[in-house]
Amino acid sequence: MSGLLKLLVLAVTATALPVVAATGAINSPVRGDALALLVALAAVAGAHPVRISSLRCELTATHPAIFCALAALGPSAAILAAVAGVLGAAVARRGKGSVLRLAYNLAAVSLATASAAWTFHVLGGRPGDPLSAILGPLAAAATVYFLVNSGLVAAAIALEMQRSFQASWVSSLSWTVPSYFTGLTVAALLLLVLETLGPRGLVLGIPPIWLLVAFYRAHRERVEEQERRIRDVEALNAELEERVDELRHADAHVRRLQGLLPICMHCKRIRDDHDAWHQIEAYLAEHAEMRFTHAVCGACREAHYPTPTLVR
Repeated sequence: MSGLLKLLVLAVTATALPVVAATGAINSPVRGDALALLVALAAVAGAHPVRISSLRCELTATHPAIFCALAALGPSAAILAAVAGVLGAAVARRGKGSVLRLAYNLAAVSLATASAAWTFHVLGGRPGDPLSAILGPLAAAATVYFLVNSGLVAAAIALEMQRSFQASWVSSLSWTVPSYFTGLTVAALLLLVLETLGPRGLVLGIPPIWLLVAFYRAHRERVEEQERRIRDVEALNAELEERVDELRHADAHVRRLQGLLPICMHCKRIRDDHDAWHQIEAYLAEHAEMRFTHAVCGACREAHYPTPTLVR
């Protein structure tokens, strides 16, 4: 990591700790069974991360569980679900990745969840209320969660790849906007299930969360296919440039042969541009890619190899 990126990690981590502590002080209902299931759901979703290497980002579908936990059980439950999702992704990597990266992911998602919780609280949302009463504050909280989380991730990508924040956000994260609000819809359905079927009904959230994971994977395949096409076009361009260079070289040879060649009137050797004299066969072999074989014409045969006259 660069020095600026390490500084960003430390700053976000230092900011997240007091914010999360203050957020946990908000009163919330206690429902241990629902909390355990939502944390488990977030951990399972986090254990199936979709990494897009070229975009330098890793995506998980943990936000429906986080939004549901916030609306049903409060900020502390939402933060626990968020942390469980990050730890699930870390377990899926099997130890790959640095400690600083894990710390940053934990701090970023905790800070995003805390920001969403305060938005929910300030707008009058109370955990455990019917969905119809809290849908507006929950939608605002989901928006804040997306902005903070994607902003922190884009900042890290920008520092790592040494490019602007806006370019990093647009290329790596802007396309995830629909998935976040799809996650909000899934969270609303989970809240309805929780109200009607109880905590055990939360397992019904697995299929729609899996569809979000499939959406991320489909986008990764599109990105990889686009990259393959770009590489193929670049390879074709390189081949064309090589062919153009060969044609230019051949054209230069042709132009050289089309001009006037100084040739010795006695020995028939040819003078090049450096005033060096060459046998005509050697000159043409070098500049016209010709190869010579020797023969004797009829006139020379008569002159040099006359047929002996028989005397009778």
